[in-house]
Amino acid sequence: MSFTKTTMRRFLDTEANHQAARSVFQEGGELVVSTNVLGELFVALTKRRGTKPPLSTIPEAVKRVRAIAMLEVVPVRREEVLHATELRQHQQISWWDALNWASAVSADCVEFVGADRPSRPSVDGVRFVNPFA
Repeated sequence: MSFTKTTMRRFLDTEANHQAARSVFQEGGELVVSTNVLGELFVALTKRRGTKPPLSTIPEAVKRVRAIAMLEVVPVRREEVLHATELRQHQQISWWDALNWASAVSADCVEFVGADRPSRPSVDGVRFVNPFA
């Protein structure tokens, strides 16, 4: 008898820090990000925080975004935007979290790995996992 191994698809949100992301990579599975996550990561790395300098230089940020872009990258399409508007309205989560969640749903992910907890632990068949917990 032959068994087909199924791999868990996990959506990686921008907010999973370097150590948390490393543990997620080590756990394996199919890791997925969206075009939105790549943009959020670049902005988070290069944005000034008051008087503090950015976390990375632009060339360093480019390298880190390119490294993450080696994962499966799903586009943000009209369908995800429309789904995100519903999630934003009914789940009381931020717009950007709703957009990432909608991308995770459309990419058939079973887990959403991030630091911000949604109002419910599972929404639309995607379970929330906080790597810091």
